[in-house]
Amino acid sequence: GLGSHAPASAFASRRSLLLLVGLLIAATALIYRETGSLEDVLIYRELRDLSPEDGEAARVALLERIKARSAERPDNLQYLNLLGRLNMAAEDFAAAGDAFARLVEQAPEDPQALAMAAQARFLASGRQLDPQAQLYAERALAVDPEQRAALGLLGMASFEAGSYNAAVTYW
Repeated sequence: GLGSHAPASAFASRRSLLLLVGLLIAATALIYRETGSLEDVLIYRELRDLSPEDGEAARVALLERIKARSAERPDNLQYLNLLGRLNMAAEDFAAAGDAFARLVEQAPEDPQALAMAAQARFLASGRQLDPQAQLYAERALAVDPEQRAALGLLGMASFEAGSYNAAVTYW
């Protein structure tokens, strides 16, 4: 009696366990693919491995992938920050300003994001401190009175406007 059912029961139990493991692996893979984590990993690896020898085409292709990924995941603050910084490095200050402005919308108290948004607007407008750039810089200083990028920007703008005392105060 009992001994003859034990191997069949163990086999059924083992089969159920293997089926459960298989379903778990399939579900994990599906979730991983649907949430885009694989694409994030691939982008960050490509970014990490990018070298000056790769050339402009490789940098542009990576930037396009990051733009697309940022559009798919607009709440991802790391992508907005990365997009802003890459555009600043490429001297596309208008695009950098857009990315940093979106970052500031989602993180309005982040002094670094505010300062970068101010700097991008300042550079995009031909080194003119427009009211929005000034507001970003002042908000950055309200959160962090020693935010270096905001102090430097306001100092530079004051100097270029001939307000040397204000420039020295900021610097």
